[in-house]
Amino acid sequence: DALPADGLALVNNDFEYCANREVTNVPVIRYAVSSPDGAQFTARDIKYSHSGTTFTVEGPEGFSLEL
Repeated sequence: DALPADGLALVNNDFEYCANREVTNVPVIRYAVSSPDGAQFTARDIKYSHSGTTFTVEGPEGFSLEL
C-alpha cells in the first residue's frame, strides 16, 4: 500500500507472510528459492565458492539466466 502508483512490488514467496500478502495497487513479481509455487522467478543450481555465489534464474516462457 505504501508503494507509489508507478511502483513495482518484488515479493519473496519463500516467506509465508509475503507469499500470502495480496498486493493490488502495483504490478507484482514473485520470486523464490525454496518455495517455487506461485513464484514467477526461481533460483536453481545455487553454488557457493571462495570466488562468490552463482545460480540460475528461471522464469516464464522458458526464461533462464545464469548469474
